[in-house]
Amino acid sequence: MAILPLATGLADDRGVRDALADVDPTFAPPSLADAVSVERALEALGAGRMDEVRRATAPLTARPGWLGARAQTLAALASLDVDPDRARAHLTELTRRPLDTMPGPVGRELRNFARLTLASHHYDAGRYGEALRGFLQVEEASGHWPAARFGLAWSQLKLGRPERTLAILALMPGGVAGEPERGLLAAVATHRLGDAGVARDIVDAALDRPDRWDPGRVSAAAVLERLAAGATRPSAWTLVEIVAGRSQVLTLGRELLETRADRARSDLPELADYEAALTRRFEAVVAAEADLEAARAAAAIEQLRVLRPQLTDRRP
Repeated sequence: MAILPLATGLADDRGVRDALADVDPTFAPPSLADAVSVERALEALGAGRMDEVRRATAPLTARPGWLGARAQTLAALASLDVDPDRARAHLTELTRRPLDTMPGPVGRELRNFARLTLASHHYDAGRYGEALRGFLQVEEASGHWPAARFGLAWSQLKLGRPERTLAILALMPGGVAGEPERGLLAAVATHRLGDAGVARDIVDAALDRPDRWDPGRVSAAAVLERLAAGATRPSAWTLVEIVAGRSQVLTLGRELLETRADRARSDLPELADYEAALTRRFEAVVAAEADLEAARAAAAIEQLRVLRPQLTDRRP
């Protein structure tokens, strides 16, 4: 059965995974039935049916390879609110899975996602030292690295180290005011150091040219061009750069680039169909990520405008 290796392995093709979700596990071979259960658990997670996710993944989290890793990820996310200790145990185990059971760039992304989620869980629980150590474990090449650096900067601020917060933000592309959320954190940290004037300058810089965050400026072609340029760190931090660095965009974009390279060496019609499907999926993900990041920027811009008149010479 051609679908079985994909279902029990990487299963990164959305079409295959959608097909799996429609399979009746009662009539499927056991290995395929397990993959179907994971896909249905993913759908239940998106619909907020956390009890269903926990029931579906409970017998699968100890399995080796991709199926177990995906089940463990879903189980952790579904347990964060009701059983944080169990969620933390799942995430910790994910970060420790042998590299050969989760190979390739998607495996690294899943492992880094677990590290980021575990660190964020520590942060939300007020364990800022543990959160700091967790954020540091997220690899720079990962699509989760910008969020981890931002979490690291917040952790330092919570630990009473605003100067370290600013040092972290300054090393990110675009500097302390490279994006509105970053500018908001940098302004608060600077004000805590007693420099209201510099804090206001940071706010003004972060508010400069709000049209930069218009999702209409982001195209799938521009994002793919950025990915094709490789791992060079940009000097600016635009919406295109942000979207290109997101984990799902990275994974799909790399696959699309590799598929186009394969097509240049072969005229197989199957490759053309696969490239077309990948392109449609990539365009949809890029558009969704651009809308999400634009909304985040808009919210931060509003907060910056509220914050600016409060930045007086008195420390908060």
